[in-house]
Amino acid sequence: MKKDKCNRRIAANRIYTATDVYYDNHIVELADGHIVNICPLKEEQAMTEWVSGILVIADKLITDLGKIRNIQDFYTKTHNNTDIAHQTVELNLYHITGIPYGATDINNAQITKL
Repeated sequence: MKKDKCNRRIAANRIYTATDVYYDNHIVELADGHIVNICPLKEEQAMTEWVSGILVIADKLITDLGKIRNIQDFYTKTHNNTDIAHQTVELNLYHITGIPYGATDINNAQITKL
């Protein structure tokens, strides 16, 4: 990821970058809708949006989120199975809410591409 000046920061308790790679209490920084950095939340930062649920950074774009039924299906369709936190490819940011912690069934989850 290149380090451009960000104009939006989104923080979450958990951010996934691959099926088994995640960061707790981190911020995703965006510039004009593009992910430019992931950094730990060490202190309160101005203009940072906190979101509930989890964030998922993916290197594949999903056009029909309604067809995803479980979390493994989501990861398979959105990742090439590598940690993408420091790649220079175009990345997509998804926000998933409405699933209990540790649940794998996301039929009733809200998935939004940010």
